[in-house]
Amino acid sequence: MAWNPTQGLHMMTASSDDRSPGLKLWDLRSSTTMPLTTLEGHTGGVLSLDWCPHDDTLMMSCGKDNRTLMWDLYSLQAIAEIPNEDPSGGQQQQQQHQQQQQQQQQQQPQ
Repeated sequence: MAWNPTQGLHMMTASSDDRSPGLKLWDLRSSTTMPLTTLEGHTGGVLSLDWCPHDDTLMMSCGKDNRTLMWDLYSLQAIAEIPNEDPSGGQQQQQQHQQQQQQQQQQQPQ
């Protein structure tokens, strides 16, 4: 959950549940039971979110899908994705490269 830094009765909530990974925007002046809108872009549960302290129309969220998204609250769309480093430290790419080399060696005539 994150509170809007300039509008004290606006908040954003998120779910870490992989079956429903949306972000919900709430205006507590109008309803405490129905969100204004739901933002969908993550394919896994949302782990963290925060409002931009300098522009309350922008938010960031990161999820179990290893994605960090920047949201524009005017368009209600993800407008950017922040690249993440490979969590395996490049080990997966190294393994793929080694497998390709082995396959090439096996295909060479002896």
